[in-house]
Amino acid sequence: LRVLNKRPVERVFALQVDGLPNARVEVVGGPGEDGRAAIAVAPDATQEVRALVFAPAGAKLDKSTPIAFRIVDLASGETASVQD
Repeated sequence: LRVLNKRPVERVFALQVDGLPNARVEVVGGPGEDGRAAIAVAPDATQEVRALVFAPAGAKLDKSTPIAFRIVDLASGETASVQD
């Protein structure tokens, strides 16, 4: 994933996954905030991260399950999402 920060201050975003109930998401090499995957992005910069999504054990899934990644700015609460 590539996250863009156009503001002149560092921002930290929580990464969430929609469309897969009770899924767990991890950012490889990234910090965690309150048990959530987090992405820190420097001022006026982009940050590329690798995200791993885990379905709950025993989940009955179709061959293809559409999901959406949502980021939430931990300071302001602003959100953005993209579907994959």
